[in-house]
Amino acid sequence: AASKGYAEIVHLLLQHNAKPDFCDENGCYPLHWAVSEANTDIVTILLDNGATNPNLRTLIGSAPLQLAADSAQVLDVLLIHGAEIDSADNNRGLTALMRAIKWQNEESVKTLLRHKASVNIVNKSGQTALHISAAKRSSHITHLLLEASADVSAADYEGMTPLHYASLSSEDEDIPIEHVQALLEKGAIPNCKDNKGQTPLHYAITKCAQLIMEKLVE
Repeated sequence: AASKGYAEIVHLLLQHNAKPDFCDENGCYPLHWAVSEANTDIVTILLDNGATNPNLRTLIGSAPLQLAADSAQVLDVLLIHGAEIDSADNNRGLTALMRAIKWQNEESVKTLLRHKASVNIVNKSGQTALHISAAKRSSHITHLLLEASADVSAADYEGMTPLHYASLSSEDEDIPIEHVQALLEKGAIPNCKDNKGQTPLHYAITKCAQLIMEKLVE
């Protein structure tokens, strides 16, 4: 019923002592299904009835909050009911904030930041939320993270900073000069070397990203 969006049936089943804390053959609980379908009504029904732990994980280690990263409304409901905002999945170590950035859902990012999500936690590759935003070349989200005190100099396990990622734009792409400029204005170091000895300028040159090259050497 949760996966099909049948809110009235979910409520009726709970009233008749249905047990929502058993997982199905896919390792998912009713809350996971409701969250995955971005069904705010059913998520609210489950949580308001005290039926479900908001931090239950699937068999592969994903919590409801991470699955809800593409729905600001569902995120809000889960967080109000005690979901752990900075918990990461067991696969790549992605938090809900990181997933929201990957999906480029600005409203979800705003919701998570409003609830004080950490912007400097690292995933299993050593990347912060700002690294992921830089890789996605999302200027608006990058600005939000910088306003929330994201570490512009953080290096991942390969020694790459967000500016390295932001410099990996090909000439035929919509090159995010504002994105790069925002990082530089917050103190990103243009000649910082990664573990291979490469600077952001090296990457911009290999991608023939003329506008980024000009910005880096200003």
